[in-house]
Amino acid sequence: MPKNFDRISQVNETIRLSLAKRIPHILGLDPSEIITITRVQTSRDLGHAKIFVTMFPDDKQKFLFERLIKRSKELRYELAQETSLFRVPDLSFQIDTTEKNAQHIEALLDSLNNAGS
Repeated sequence: MPKNFDRISQVNETIRLSLAKRIPHILGLDPSEIITITRVQTSRDLGHAKIFVTMFPDDKQKFLFERLIKRSKELRYELAQETSLFRVPDLSFQIDTTEKNAQHIEALLDSLNNAGS
């Protein structure tokens, strides 16, 4: 495994764990509100990190995502305070739709199987 790839993997995991601890406190989430970081993709130069998240409940997703975006600078600051990263990347958040897409495909396959029976 290339050394650079291993380093980026470590940075991704450090960012994921640190933000996972900080997000509930900084956003002031209710116990019924959950934001999960599914994965992090950091650029090779450590200048930018895409944070993929899922949110629960679904009916509050837009509201929670807006709160997350508004507090992204504060989250970056907290990340810099908590980690030993030489360079803390700019953070951008994206809603991870992988799970919902998989559920939709499974439902389609189930309906095809049921139609064929």
